[in-house]
Amino acid sequence: MRPKEVEAMIKAAHSFGRHGVRDAAIILLMFRHGLRTAELVSLKWSQVDLNDGYIEIRRVKHGHDSTHPLRAPELRALRQIKRDYPETQYVFVSERKAPLSTRTIRHIIARAGELAVTEIQFSFLNHKN
Repeated sequence: MRPKEVEAMIKAAHSFGRHGVRDAAIILLMFRHGLRTAELVSLKWSQVDLNDGYIEIRRVKHGHDSTHPLRAPELRALRQIKRDYPETQYVFVSERKAPLSTRTIRHIIARAGELAVTEIQFSFLNHKN
């Protein structure tokens, strides 16, 4: 995907529903760090250092675990999620504080993609005239 398409998805996810910050952060982290859904749902706060700005990625399929720097937008989103769900072990949780399922992640991404496509098409039509 192109960065503009991802930005449109992040914007769409952020503007839809009660969990906009969380859903936008999901797309942002998956794109920037190449996370698989299984890696994302298993992400724990113990792998995230908000002070020094890095995240430990534990790969699930034949990959090598690594440490990645976090940029300002990611840090802001993760800090907000930490404030919204202060006593959870996992980063991305439901209202019941259980880790999100891979199915839920796929649904969030699909919904953001549908909203973003509509936004991109509308923007394209506006620029044609």
